[in-house]
Amino acid sequence: MRVRKKKKHTRLKAFIIILLVLLLMLLFIIEKLIKGKTKEIANVKSEVYAEEIINNSVCECLDECYNYEFVKKSYSDDKIVSIEVKSDEVNSFKNRLSETLNQKLNESKNQSCEINLGAVFSSNILSRIGPAINIYFQKEGSIDLDITSDFSASGINQTVHRLYITVNLDVLALTPSGNFQFPYSTEYILSETIIVGDTPQTYVGVSKEEKNT
Repeated sequence: MRVRKKKKHTRLKAFIIILLVLLLMLLFIIEKLIKGKTKEIANVKSEVYAEEIINNSVCECLDECYNYEFVKKSYSDDKIVSIEVKSDEVNSFKNRLSETLNQKLNESKNQSCEINLGAVFSSNILSRIGPAINIYFQKEGSIDLDITSDFSASGINQTVHRLYITVNLDVLALTPSGNFQFPYSTEYILSETIIVGDTPQTYVGVSKEEKNT
């Protein structure tokens, strides 16, 4: 009788150990799944966060600088013979945009969005089920503003000169599954000039400056 009881006890103990191991493996798999899906969702939400702030900042600064002439054009016989990027006004706009961006990003520091835990399982049925998860966003590091310009063909005997400003920043997403850093970059056209005929022989550009913080 004692031998049988001992065998039953050993089997029960082994069964419990196996069950615990399987449970731990399942929890590990679920944790990895939740972390991966949370990162995917945080990436998408961080783009929305950055895009909204940058768009608002650029529109606000362009409205304030509506009288700025970023590109000066010289004519001869009704044709553009030279194009000059006006460094002073371009750099003034960059500085204003940098200040506006930093202000808006600081004001929205730790802005959050809320998702249901069920959303991480990529199921429409479960997307609104489960406790809420908060994802917080904030700027990480400095903002990089770059000015570039180029000439490109447009139609028959036409050339387009464009002046761009590129905004680069990193967004830090704070989630219950960990913190994730996502780079974000977007580009805006500050000036567009359509040139009919030959490309101007004279072009004065703007040199790239140090990063704005």
